[in-house]
Amino acid sequence: MASKPGTLNLLRRNPAGGIVVLACGLLVAITYVPQTLVVANLTATVWGKDMTRNLGFLDMARYVLAFFCTGPLGRFGDRYGSRAATAIVAILQSLPIFMLLIFGQSALGITAWSVARVLSGATGATISGAPALFAFLHEVVLPGDYDAFMGLAFAGAVLCWMIGNFVGAAILKQRHDSSAVLLFVAGLSITLMGIIITIRIPRKISEEQEGAEASPAEPKQSQQQQQQQQQQ
Repeated sequence: MASKPGTLNLLRRNPAGGIVVLACGLLVAITYVPQTLVVANLTATVWGKDMTRNLGFLDMARYVLAFFCTGPLGRFGDRYGSRAATAIVAILQSLPIFMLLIFGQSALGITAWSVARVLSGATGATISGAPALFAFLHEVVLPGDYDAFMGLAFAGAVLCWMIGNFVGAAILKQRHDSSAVLLFVAGLSITLMGIIITIRIPRKISEEQEGAEASPAEPKQSQQQQQQQQQQ
């Protein structure tokens, strides 16, 4: 029972952090829910016995791209802000869904999905989230609460994935059309973009972060002042 008030206190102190945790969960949901409920069956139909081999090649290409692009994306976030980097991550992770909606669930659609799937590797996203979102989380929570929020982010990612699968499966059972699942996930993607746009870094946290960055220089300045006084 002690953990529940602790979590509530964390969210009260860092409301923007709770929103970023939700964004992390939505990112995982839009990545893996369609893969489970739509893409697995579609690739089996289109590729047949080559499904496992082709998916393996796609994942290999995706991880190679992540190896080379995650660092530059992090530097982009350092220069232009974590919000911009997170928005790019959300767009790239949503791209495979919209490829299937645009080109249909056909051989052409799965080809477009495959290209978008590989491009999404540039985000470095995994089943636990994306580095850009973790950097964004660091900017919106108090320094002492970051470790706890990382745990919440991992839990939120798994929870949103599970809920997304349950809701998607219910939609599929009700409509008997996988396009309805894709529309549901597309709605989650639009919601994610809206959340990213609305998140604001609290002034108190930004001031504390600036103070933390400036504090290492203070001992050096005091030592210089002491040396100057001794010379005088």
